[in-house]
Amino acid sequence: MPAGTRLSALFIATLVACTGGGGADPDPVDIDSGMPPTPDAGDPGTDGGPSPDASPDAPPMVEELPPLGDGLGTLSGASVRGRIDGARGIARFSNPVNVVSDGAGGVIVCDFDNHALRRVDAAGTTTSMTMPSTFARPFGVVRSGDTLYVQTDRSTTGTPTGALWRITLSTGAATLVRDNVGRYRGIAMLSDGRLVGAEYQQHVVSVLDPATGIATVLAGTAGQSGLVDAGGAAARFHTPYDVVVLPGDEIVVADFGNQVLRKVSLDGNVVTYASGFATPQGLALDAAGTIYVSDPESGAVKAVAAGGAVTTVAGTGTRGYLDAEDPLAAQLFGLEGIDVSADGSYLYVADGSGGEDLPYHRVRRLTLTAP
Repeated sequence: MPAGTRLSALFIATLVACTGGGGADPDPVDIDSGMPPTPDAGDPGTDGGPSPDASPDAPPMVEELPPLGDGLGTLSGASVRGRIDGARGIARFSNPVNVVSDGAGGVIVCDFDNHALRRVDAAGTTTSMTMPSTFARPFGVVRSGDTLYVQTDRSTTGTPTGALWRITLSTGAATLVRDNVGRYRGIAMLSDGRLVGAEYQQHVVSVLDPATGIATVLAGTAGQSGLVDAGGAAARFHTPYDVVVLPGDEIVVADFGNQVLRKVSLDGNVVTYASGFATPQGLALDAAGTIYVSDPESGAVKAVAAGGAVTTVAGTGTRGYLDAEDPLAAQLFGLEGIDVSADGSYLYVADGSGGEDLPYHRVRRLTLTAP
């Protein structure tokens, strides 16, 4: 990669640590500089607990929002962190990091620093899903019908070694599939019902059995980063994040540290698929085969057509917060996890704080087509 286009190792170390909150985790991320992750400024001594704004005795504050129309708008959330259910303008999140369509016109949000899953309907009204007390720091998520699989960064004993949960949406029942499963920034489902995920700290792409939670490395070698197109263990990734599955079970990976997308086949062969990103993180796929990519450092959402051409579909290129009817005039900040609505009309964006103590705690909605 040309030196002028590669991020410094220090920047990658800081962003990886802050993205979704490394918290005070003692486990280092294997990066070029060899530096451990920096403390998560988004957890001010409470390991991600709710802010005073979430007090049941505090009156709900309303953040004035423009009507939710076309373009890029705020579906729910505010500049102030907290944990409050309610209508659009009242609801509060604390560093939302991922979203998944609920299949019924709304979206489920991984509210990372609140250790919670939240449901937001089409009008922006937010409610909390009831989770066990050991459910902490949700990030990777995928839905299949009435079943939700969620990866949490904390195990049920509080260690930073991850857990995999199965949730039945119709009943709210949450079942632990496995503790110490690893930390997958993105998971997706293969045609046979198995899960595939990117373990960002280990630089590998793995297939997970949802019945047992056992993961088998498909491509890459644990603990070894790089940019190598090859088969199986000979391939190398650098901090892989989200994944989507194309028809034919081809897997596309957001290779964050290498600033590219990679394609992985079920035999483990890896090729570079698309470039033109600064920090590719979240991925979403629509019915036409377009892959949407959240690219926080460039302050943009990008789209990759089936042939590999990359265009910007939202964001000015400057990080911040601004709703706009013209999505290219809008601003985003944390934009991590993304997902396309069930009818293909919208792209939902988890626009959080990136783990920092900054005023970005929103779920945004980008209009793709007329509903």
